[in-house]
Amino acid sequence: DCCWCLVGVAMAAFPAQDAILNPQIQRNLADKLYEKRKQGALEVEAMVKEWSCSNQQDKKNLVSLINFLSENFMAHTNPNYRKGGLIALAAVAIGLGGDIHTIISDIVDPILRCFIDTDPRVRYYACESLYNVAKVSRGKILTFFNDIFDGMCKLCADSDLHVKNGTKLLDRLIKDIISETPHFDTQKFIPLLQERITSTNPFVRQFLLGWVGVLASLSSVGLVKYLPLFLDGVLCMLSDHKNDLQKEAEVVLDEFLRQLKAGEGGEADYGRLLELLVPHATSTDDLTRLICVSWMNELTIMGQDKVLPFLPKILEAILPGFSDDIIAVQEQTAKANQSLLVLLSNPQTHDQVKIGEVVDVLTALFQNQFVATRIQALKWVVVLHETCAKKEKGEEGGDDEAGICGHNLLPSLLKNLSDPSDDVVRLNIQVLALIFQNGERFQLLINTLVQVFRSDLELLEKRGSLIIRLLSVHLQAERIYRTIAPILEKEEDLEYASLMVQSLNFILLTSRELFEVRENLKNLKKKDNLDLFVILYRSWCHNPCATLSLCLLACVYEQGTLLIGKFAELEITVGFLVEIDKLVQLLESPIFTSLRLQLLEPQKYPFLYKCLYGLLMLLPQSGAFETLRNRLNCTPPPSLLPPPSPPSHGEENDNQKIDIDFEPLLSHFVEVQERHVAFRLAARQVAAKKDGDGSGINNMGKKQPQQQKKEGEDKKVAFAAKK
Repeated sequence: DCCWCLVGVAMAAFPAQDAILNPQIQRNLADKLYEKRKQGALEVEAMVKEWSCSNQQDKKNLVSLINFLSENFMAHTNPNYRKGGLIALAAVAIGLGGDIHTIISDIVDPILRCFIDTDPRVRYYACESLYNVAKVSRGKILTFFNDIFDGMCKLCADSDLHVKNGTKLLDRLIKDIISETPHFDTQKFIPLLQERITSTNPFVRQFLLGWVGVLASLSSVGLVKYLPLFLDGVLCMLSDHKNDLQKEAEVVLDEFLRQLKAGEGGEADYGRLLELLVPHATSTDDLTRLICVSWMNELTIMGQDKVLPFLPKILEAILPGFSDDIIAVQEQTAKANQSLLVLLSNPQTHDQVKIGEVVDVLTALFQNQFVATRIQALKWVVVLHETCAKKEKGEEGGDDEAGICGHNLLPSLLKNLSDPSDDVVRLNIQVLALIFQNGERFQLLINTLVQVFRSDLELLEKRGSLIIRLLSVHLQAERIYRTIAPILEKEEDLEYASLMVQSLNFILLTSRELFEVRENLKNLKKKDNLDLFVILYRSWCHNPCATLSLCLLACVYEQGTLLIGKFAELEITVGFLVEIDKLVQLLESPIFTSLRLQLLEPQKYPFLYKCLYGLLMLLPQSGAFETLRNRLNCTPPPSLLPPPSPPSHGEENDNQKIDIDFEPLLSHFVEVQERHVAFRLAARQVAAKKDGDGSGINNMGKKQPQQQKKEGEDKKVAFAAKK
């Protein structure tokens, strides 16, 4: 009785006897042993082969069999049942052979559902089952390609090694089938690829790259046409060093670039491709940067004027490459840059350049941490200026003065004057000189430069000489001095005016760039030179020592003597004595060689002696005093000197005999110095009053504004001492 009970329980686990499968086959399919399940599958295969060659009723039985397997095996809670169901469905497909297309959907759908089964062995058998179905159906299986691809994309990263291996076998078969098929629904597949390509799992990435590579090699697929939709994901894989992904991604990208250059897939979407390349061109990965810059170069060559609307983004991406640590990246960057320059050399392309956006990119690159990039950005400003100039000349009524100045470039260029690199500053000054050389632009440049120096005395101290000298080379020194002097004459910040005049005077006396100006000042017989002297004199009055040195340089010694007489009425400060000391040292320099030689002609230059002796009397007995006294003692007594010879024919008259009224100039000097005295007195009174109130330092020990101002004034005195 017990035995019959057990048999009854076992039989109850299966459907009734009138089911499409007899109980023995069902037991075999549900057995835990693989051999039993295989035996059951072979019996199912034999049944299906018999039915497929029979009448219509047997074909209905075939549908019933598949439904029976799906309901009673594929949905069973016991994994052995699901395994048996999978192998049975594969047996059905094998039994049907070429006739599988009639019911392939009923077979494939339940198999695909097992791709996400919780049991790894079931997932493995699902791969095996689908492999057998695909092997029989070949191209017909591609109807379900997206679902199969999505399933394999998940299984390729499975935690179970057997599942991974099964997925690889299925993957290879599907790729072979794709290669044999002349028609592939690429448009239907692309959204799925676009969704999956963003994965960061290395196994999924390897799977995706394998498929992209295969599909890219098939001309019937035309994958390159959809490249902008998934290029970003492939570029991301370039920086993945796992599983040789870098190399595989590089190979795939090389193939796409070859197809683009060959014109496969129609005209490329240059704008979208460039937008995708830009962020990767500054990647931390060396290979990514190299490939992106190389692609930009090739796209520029291919697209020609079609890429010009995207010039701002291209420059933003490639110019940092000039500072790259990798030589290959630098070389590719140079090639890409040259391709853009060649493209821009064609006047017909200029209308497509978005000048304002390019200027914004270049000014942002001025702040790049690397010198090479900042230099290239400045060079592009020159290119842009020339492009604008050509464009405006080609337009009727074009404003030659405007150029790129209308894009508020001046503040950024002036800010570059504080760049720590002298090379950047030199090139920046060349750019300023090129853009602001004419008319009102030049006046704007000088006015703004004076304001910059006023707000940044450290810049004046460290770079003032270099800036003025280089501007003098590119914009004519005399023109600069003629323009800047009237501005300083009216300057309300008297301390700044004095420092600025001191700096300009030192440049005038010592720089080779100002040689021609010095020579002109030595010949005041010409009206233009005389006008220059007067302009400088009125401005130089802000600084007594600078005014005296100007008179000595111009050989107007009588005026210099009168000035020294006025010095006695001035407040003799430490800064003043430092400047006098510096002037004495300059008198020993080659600049004043002619002055020292004139000491040999006391009868001809009597005021020179008086001026220098007056200067000697101003000095305390210091090193400068000894230097000047020794120089004066070197001159022989007048009784031992021959009388002055008459000037030879054509000899230029010296400045001793020019017809100029110095009285107004001297009065102007006195007036300016009185303003300086009043300015200093007022500042001291304010400081004394604040100190008397005991508000110099607040309760927290924080310095008050008046103390900060006083420290700023002390800094200016220190600057004067350095000069």
